Amino acid sequence: MHRTHLRLLLPHALWVLIASLGNPTTGSAADPFYERLLREGTRAYDQGSYPVAVQSLRLACFGLLDEPVSLAAGLTYLALAQAEIDDQQAFSSTIDRILEVERRFQAYSQLDLGSGVRQALEAHLERWTPLELLEQEPVFREVARRKLESQIASLPPEELREELARLTAAEPKRLKWLLMLADLELSSGNYQAAFAAAETILRRDSRQPRALCVRGTAGATQPDGCAQALADLDSCGEEAGSEHLREVRLRCLVELQDWDNAESLLGEVAPEKIRKAPFKQLAREIKRGRQAAAAQLASAVTEPTTEPEPAEVTASGIDDDRAQATPVETPSATEDTDPARAKAHSDPVPIPRPVQAAIERSRNLLLNGTREQLRAEFVTMRQLADQHPSIVEAQYVTAEIAYRLSRWQAALSYFERGGEPDPSQPDRLFYLSVVRYETGNRAAARETLKRCLPVLEQTDFVRSYVTKILDTSGV
Repeated sequence: MHRTHLRLLLPHALWVLIASLGNPTTGSAADPFYERLLREGTRAYDQGSYPVAVQSLRLACFGLLDEPVSLAAGLTYLALAQAEIDDQQAFSSTIDRILEVERRFQAYSQLDLGSGVRQALEAHLERWTPLELLEQEPVFREVARRKLESQIASLPPEELREELARLTAAEPKRLKWLLMLADLELSSGNYQAAFAAAETILRRDSRQPRALCVRGTAGATQPDGCAQALADLDSCGEEAGSEHLREVRLRCLVELQDWDNAESLLGEVAPEKIRKAPFKQLAREIKRGRQAAAAQLASAVTEPTTEPEPAEVTASGIDDDRAQATPVETPSATEDTDPARAKAHSDPVPIPRPVQAAIERSRNLLLNGTREQLRAEFVTMRQLADQHPSIVEAQYVTAEIAYRLSRWQAALSYFERGGEPDPSQPDRLFYLSVVRYETGNRAAARETLKRCLPVLEQTDFVRSYVTKILDTSGV
C-alpha cells in the first residue's frame, strides 16, 4: 500500500486498536524503531517543525499500543503539534484517544511532563474542547472549571450573579466562585455584599490576597472602616501597588489624618499622575492637612525657654473617671494592691506646663470628644509624643486616642514606647491587651490580660474580648 494512503488510515486504525486493547503486554519493551520515532517527533515539536512532528508521532503511536504511558506521551505531543498547525479536527480526535488510554490505564496521569507542556495542552483544550466533555473527565476537571469561568465572566451582571450563586451552592468548598462573586459586587458598587463575600473567603483562607484586596476596598467605603481597610490593603499582595488601590489607601490615610504615611505613599505615584485627578486633589488635601496639623501643634505647645517647672500631676496613673476610653464601653477596675505585682511607674523627667495642658485636653476629649475631634487630637498628640519620647504619659494618652480610633498599630507603638503599664493602671493594661490581640500577638495579649483580668468588671464588651483573647483554638 502506498505510504501516503497508509498515513491517512492510521488515525482510524489506531482508534480501533486502542478500543480493543486489553491489558498491555508486561515485561516486553517497546520496539526501538517506534521509540526512536517518538524521540524524533518530540524533538521536531520542540524545534517548531510541527508537520514533521505530526508525521513521526503518528507512526510512533501506531507502534506503542502495548506501552500505554509511552503511547500517552506520543499522543500528547501529537495533539500539541496538530494544534500548532491549527488542525482542530485532528486535535480533537487525538484528545479522544488520550482520554481512552487514560480511562483504561491512567496513562496520561502518569506522564512526567514539564509544566509548560501540560499548560500548553490545557490551553488548547480550553479553547477547542466542549465543556461537557471536559467536565466528565477527572483528569481535565480543572480545565473545565477554567473554561466555565471564562464563559460565565461575559454574562450580564444579574445572570452572572445567579450563576455564581448556583455554582457556590454546588461547590461550596471552591473559593473561586466566591472570589468572582466578591469581584462582581465590588465592580457593581455593592460594597457591603462585596465585603461579606470577602469575609466568607477569609474565614476559610485568612491570607487569600484577592479577598484581602476586595475587603479592604469595600471596607474603605464604610464608616470608620479605614483602619482595617489599610491593614487589608497592605497585605493583599502585588495588587496593593495598583493605581486604584493607591488611591483607596491615600483616601483612608487622609481620613485618618495620617499625613506622614499619606505623603510617603503619594511619593510612590508617578509625577504625571499627581498632576491629574484624583491624585491632584488628594495631594492638595495632604498639604493642607499637614499645614493645619503643624499650626495646631504650634499653638498647643510652646517649648519653654527656661528650666521647666515640675508637673502638677504625675503620670503614675489615671483616675477611674478618666479610664473610660474604649470603642464601645469601659471596664471599671479597682487598683491592684498586690505588692508583689505593683511597681513604681512614673515619668523620669518633669512634664512642662504646655505639655501637661495638652495631655489634660486630650484626656477631656477622650471622655467627651467626638470621633472627628479625636482624629484631629491624635495628629497633635502624636507629634507632641514624638517630640517628648521620655514623657510616659504623653505616650500613653496618644496610645489611648489611637486605641479609640481602632488604629491598632499606632496604639501599640506608643504603648511600647511608654512601657507596659503597671498593675495600678488596669484599664490601660486592658487596652494594651486588646491592641496586642488586634495586631496579631495573641500570646502577649493573653499575658497582659491576665495581669488586669481579676479587677475588671465583666461587662459584655470586656467578656467579648476576654473570650477572643483567651481562646487558644486558633493558635
